[in-house]
Amino acid sequence: MYSTTPTEGMNQSLGLVSQLTRLVDPSGLTALTINQLATPSGSGGVIDAFVMNYNARAAFYEKDMFGAWVYDTPGGYQEGTSINARQGKVKIDDIVTGTVYLGLKNPHYKDGVNVTFEAVAIVEYQEMDMSVWTAETKEIMHTAYYDGLIAEGMSHEAANAAANCFLEEMVSNYSLSDFSNMSEAEMEVIGQNIRNKCMTSLGGGEKSEEEKKGSTVGGMAWKAYENGDVDKAITYSEKALEYDPGLSWVHANLGLFSLIKNDELAALDYYLDAIALTKKDILNAEHFFKEYIKDIETAKVRYPELSGYEEILEQLKSELANL
Repeated sequence: MYSTTPTEGMNQSLGLVSQLTRLVDPSGLTALTINQLATPSGSGGVIDAFVMNYNARAAFYEKDMFGAWVYDTPGGYQEGTSINARQGKVKIDDIVTGTVYLGLKNPHYKDGVNVTFEAVAIVEYQEMDMSVWTAETKEIMHTAYYDGLIAEGMSHEAANAAANCFLEEMVSNYSLSDFSNMSEAEMEVIGQNIRNKCMTSLGGGEKSEEEKKGSTVGGMAWKAYENGDVDKAITYSEKALEYDPGLSWVHANLGLFSLIKNDELAALDYYLDAIALTKKDILNAEHFFKEYIKDIETAKVRYPELSGYEEILEQLKSELANL
């Protein structure tokens, strides 16, 4: 609400707060209409009032070399903007987030004008039952966690599975009221512990000592391959699968080694096993499929006579695209 006077020193209270206090009903909600507010008649010159975002604010300040306004209207929000008025009252209910700027402009170059304005915010608070997780609260938590994982580069399927796990663990073990007296550091510890638990679970769970041996020997097999000893790489890979038959990447490596040894049928079997196991590993599937494809592409250069890989490579790319 604003009103103008010709000179300074003639300010008067517009009574906006007291008027609103009488009009807001006891429940805290209001059926307020703008016509119910009384605005003192302006006796000064007219002004332009603009409700602006940051970009419009910058345009509002721009003047030419003679000190004249560059823009007649700087842009911004239509709601709340008025032109050539001595007084005004505006209800703004569409702009509910962000920073808002109010720009007052005297369109006359010679005559000054004094402006009195008052602004009041009516805020509605919603009470939340802190003893239960509502569907809305759970959706907010799931979305926030999911978006964070996507920003980290995780695939949509993996991020959704991780967010589901995180939400399930949180809801099963804590109520909203549990967090009311916790420090931010305590809440971060809880969140990190749940994250670690979910990532471990989605990655196949804790590895046994035998399974850890399998990963170690599988890594040694790949090193042998990089050193040019394909036969040793095959022997070590087979040993790795004795320790842990679920190592999808070792199956894929054996498929690649079989292609190099011109055993296309064995390669096909190994790659089919690798695909089936990899698709179960929601957390790492995208990474592994990309690695399988890259390994074949690299082998094509290293072994120009390589053959029988075309259909396998096409299938791997299809699996990656369908994640």
